[in-house]
Amino acid sequence: MSLNIVAVAYDENGAVLGMRRNGPLESSSTSANVPYSITVYSMAGDIHHVEIFVEAMPFPPEASQTSTP
Repeated sequence: MSLNIVAVAYDENGAVLGMRRNGPLESSSTSANVPYSITVYSMAGDIHHVEIFVEAMPFPPEASQTSTP
């Protein structure tokens, strides 16, 4: 599985102050809990809250796993 992770920092009015993207990160397991940290900085002003967005995509199947027409 391949993961893309984005952290977006907002001010108290909901304006975007900063963003950080990490990925693609690869994991061989779909059910493991793996500690992860990401740092996002403000371009101007105080950060009120941060939202994390994660996109998971399966690896392409191996050639031996695909059916032949």
